[in-house]
Amino acid sequence: MITGAGSEQLAVAAMRSGIHDYIVKEQATPENLEESVLGAITAKADARRQFEQSVLLERQAMTDDLTELGNRRHFEEAMKKALDDIEQKNTTVALLVIDLNGFKLVNDNFGHGAGDEVLREVGERLRQTVRDGDIPFRLGGDEFAVIMTNDVSPTTAQRLAERLTMDIGKPFDLVSGPVTVGGSVGVSHAPQDGKDTESLLEAADQRMYASKARTRDLPKPEDESERLRDLLSYDVLDTPPEEVFDKITRLASTIIGTPIALVSLVDDQRQWFKSKVGLGANQPPPVTSPFVPTPSTTTM
Repeated sequence: MITGAGSEQLAVAAMRSGIHDYIVKEQATPENLEESVLGAITAKADARRQFEQSVLLERQAMTDDLTELGNRRHFEEAMKKALDDIEQKNTTVALLVIDLNGFKLVNDNFGHGAGDEVLREVGERLRQTVRDGDIPFRLGGDEFAVIMTNDVSPTTAQRLAERLTMDIGKPFDLVSGPVTVGGSVGVSHAPQDGKDTESLLEAADQRMYASKARTRDLPKPEDESERLRDLLSYDVLDTPPEEVFDKITRLASTIIGTPIALVSLVDDQRQWFKSKVGLGANQPPPVTSPFVPTPSTTTM
């Protein structure tokens, strides 16, 4: 700021308004003008760097390092804002809690590096599947969440839960080979299930565990863990068709006289067809709804 009338009061007011320097015309020289301008440029650059650094630090504090989704802190702040809007804007909120099924087997059989690959890919699948305005988070471990605030209803929440279950259930093409994990989803709604984060999490968790339990109700042999380990060691799940297996199914269909024959493999979450005659799908439909169990499928 250059002025013809210098006073202490004017200088204080100028500095408070954001002026970097204050020069009276009578005292202005090329040297002090240059010094003042360069000082202002430097101060502006420093202020911008400090602002960008603070933004970066804040983003890092709100982001999960592995998946680059929002972390638990971000989730809690987003939930608080969404719940505040219920009172102020008369809106509704849905919370989806997602827990991976069989994730421990990935770590046990392929190592934590493979587990991290799966978690990163799950994060990407969540980003690709949620609608505009829905916010995905990683709450910790193999637990994720999605907050829905736009066009929320039991139907829209259920549809998103089904899409997430389907997408998470697709094979993961890891460096160590293809693996498959499932996902169980529980949904809660505000204000119906509560008006605070804790109540909504509890309701969604209960429904998620109920969904997970439906996949565990079938009786299992005592050597189930050994069977799964052996099955995974064959590296045959989610592999392309092979003539040696197709010959078996064609021969079985001809000898028994049935229109459908399968070479069926069962891991801890699903049944998958290595070879098939008379059937188009590679596996039975998964349990996709967090509310209604899907009848089990029996094959020969």
